[in-house]
Amino acid sequence: MKIITTLSIIAVITAKVSSTCFSEKLGYKCCEGSDVELIDEDGMWGIENGQWCGISNDSLKKRQWWGQNNNNGWGQSNNYWEQNQGNNVQWAQNNNNQNQNNNQNQGGNPWEQNNNNNQNQNNNQNQGGNLWEQNNNNNQTQNNNQNQGGNPWEQNNNNQTQNNNQTQGGNPWEQNNNNQNQNQSNNNSNSNLTYPYPLKNAPVSSKGCGKDSSLPKTGSFDFQWSGGKRTVRIDVPDNYNNKNPYRLVFGMHCMGGWAGGVQQEGYYGLKPLDTGKTTIFVAPEGNGNQAPWGEGDYKLFDELLEKLKGEFCIDESRVFSTGFSYGSMFSNGLSWNHQKVLRGVAVYETAERNIYLPKHTGDGIGWMGVLGFNDNVCTPEMGRHARDIILEHNSQGGQAKNEKAEEAQPNGPHKCYDYKTVDEKFPVRWCTQSGGHIWDHKDPGSNQSWVPQATWEFITQF
Repeated sequence: MKIITTLSIIAVITAKVSSTCFSEKLGYKCCEGSDVELIDEDGMWGIENGQWCGISNDSLKKRQWWGQNNNNGWGQSNNYWEQNQGNNVQWAQNNNNQNQNNNQNQGGNPWEQNNNNNQNQNNNQNQGGNLWEQNNNNNQTQNNNQNQGGNPWEQNNNNQTQNNNQTQGGNPWEQNNNNQNQNQSNNNSNSNLTYPYPLKNAPVSSKGCGKDSSLPKTGSFDFQWSGGKRTVRIDVPDNYNNKNPYRLVFGMHCMGGWAGGVQQEGYYGLKPLDTGKTTIFVAPEGNGNQAPWGEGDYKLFDELLEKLKGEFCIDESRVFSTGFSYGSMFSNGLSWNHQKVLRGVAVYETAERNIYLPKHTGDGIGWMGVLGFNDNVCTPEMGRHARDIILEHNSQGGQAKNEKAEEAQPNGPHKCYDYKTVDEKFPVRWCTQSGGHIWDHKDPGSNQSWVPQATWEFITQF
């Protein structure tokens, strides 16, 4: 019986998707064999290797062919969509219904099933490496589940009168779904993810998800904060859906600049690249002084970020700040003590002096710097030192500071170097070229800047 079951499951796993699916347009890969974890207006979503992926209709049809209600001599119902008290019955199940039964799965069988029926008391202990194993204990008087393995998506779905769950593994997306006499529903298990986030993690929804916003979708608004009032420029995708978490990108203007200029330039050229309409862009106005960003503006950033997370459906794990010159110096300063709310920064012609800087927390953060060799304002020495401070905290023992980055040849095309010895959760990209104090560097003979594309590639890798 197990052999036949396994063959059916292998057929599900090996069912391939079509060459393209809707998720690729949104920056996510197509699933190869994942179960449906979420359905929204874009389509069906699964999770593979800790990353969201799209499930195409062709792939689903193949799986449904194998997952019909086959109540036969095997005594199994292999319906892909079948639900038990609101919980999907998937591949590996421990269904225990005996007068008294103790099941212990300590092996590495990824689809092993223990089907024991009609039980008043049940104790399940899963200590193995079952990748998708589920403990579905239904209609019992008492149940104790202990999950001590390394199951990255393990689910404990307990429909009981009394339930005790103990999770002691390293499960980053683990779900404990207890459907008891008082039913509680939570569809977004990703809300449990916290810093530091792995690459391509599932989105982390802000409290604004599912709510209508009072702010404009494009143009500007006046933001009242504890230090007064500031104008904030904003651009939200025209097909914005308050159930989908969006990336958030800040654009900080330079000395002598203004937020409207950042908006007019497409937030340093990034907005035109967001063809999948996955990102909300904002540009706050500086403090009105000659030095437009200072110590008080860190509090402005905090309060504005909280406002935006409450008004819009923001992916809290994908918030970025960009800037040029003094705006880049402010973004660089934010990277010193806002690592748990900023996934990364992209700083064009930055420096680590002549501006208020907070004490560095020592935490890592994604960081990209652009340097012009001929900049006599934020000099190459300043930019390299700002980079080295980040390298020290983004690598074990600061070893990345000893890694020599490849830089562009004088008067030649640009060169972007991705550091190899940093923690993969905190990538560092270093882009160089001959040129002065400008953000939109161009390669010789080109009339289009390479900086936006290099930045977009950097921030969409997360």
